[in-house]
Amino acid sequence: MTSTHSGMAVPDWPLSFGTWMPPMVGGVFYEHGHRMVAGTAALLTLALAISAQRSGARIGLKKLAWFALGVVVLQALLGGLTVVLGTHFHWDHTSTLVSPIHATLAQFFFCLLVSIAALTAKGWMVRKPSVAKTPKSWQMLGWATVVASFIQIVLGAVIRHQGIGLIILDFPLSYGRLVPTFYDWRVVLVFAHRSFAYVVLGLTLALAFRVLIASKDRWLKTPALVLALAILLQVTLGAFSVWTMLKPQVTAAHVAGASLVLGSSLVLTLRVMRSRGGLAGV
Repeated sequence: MTSTHSGMAVPDWPLSFGTWMPPMVGGVFYEHGHRMVAGTAALLTLALAISAQRSGARIGLKKLAWFALGVVVLQALLGGLTVVLGTHFHWDHTSTLVSPIHATLAQFFFCLLVSIAALTAKGWMVRKPSVAKTPKSWQMLGWATVVASFIQIVLGAVIRHQGIGLIILDFPLSYGRLVPTFYDWRVVLVFAHRSFAYVVLGLTLALAFRVLIASKDRWLKTPALVLALAILLQVTLGAFSVWTMLKPQVTAAHVAGASLVLGSSLVLTLRVMRSRGGLAGV
């Protein structure tokens, strides 16, 4: 939706042109389609919370499910606020202030759902602690990777909604140099996103290869392999986003790739903690 500049294709909310189902043409297809998927996600989260409450799930899971429902409702309200402020109050800062928060909260909601999926997956409760085989450093490195991935996503969200992704047109260099001249704050922001990508790359590969090399547990090795492949794909998509001049399909894939890196690092970290005997009561 953002890549096709369709964010304000529908001027009203919660209806779309005064109806629940407008003609799905042009930018309306992306904007209203986004609303339809968001509504479906909210209903599914409600069903998840009710199911967790009625099924006798662990108290930690119940709280997590209801918290996820609260977050998705807040996310919907932020999305509506973007439209209302932009259309009715002609506030020019919706795309630069509210929209990045909206995008960031979406990733937080995604993390909650990934955590719930991981905590309820087959084999979670029957895992036996293997403290000697999973060093505590893996757990610390895992959380560092998750946090760094989230920060990188926030930087990317600000850049996307500021519309400054192409202020530096070349890659891997920046204006033909390793370090560009910071003549504008936007150059600083884009270069920070590029530079921090190497931090995320280093952390993810360090975590993934430590597990792949040192562990014999397939339960840990599978998400580690996914994480390693995801970060390599993500760096490639980031490069092609610049080389294709932010082609919508490529930039959308780049955003999805960021979620894949975040989600797989979170799953791996949770499994490392479980293999050390933690999170049994969640």
